[in-house]
Amino acid sequence: MNEYRYEELREAAIKNPTDENLAALGEWLQQYGDRYWNGEEWDIDGGRRLRPVYGQEPDEYGNFPLVGYDLL
Repeated sequence: MNEYRYEELREAAIKNPTDENLAALGEWLQQYGDRYWNGEEWDIDGGRRLRPVYGQEPDEYGNFPLVGYDLL
């Protein structure tokens, strides 16, 4: 994961919001995007937000697994 790929990943997710493009942007934001996080979702500029989606059943540690991302 390259710290300088944000613009490229954001553009790909907005133009073609496939699961793969959203996941790539979500992974980047999890690693480098603390300043974009508001507690529920990331503000990815232009009024758009990326929200993580979690599963309904907790794992053995009580955490809910990440199953994808929604572009809002």
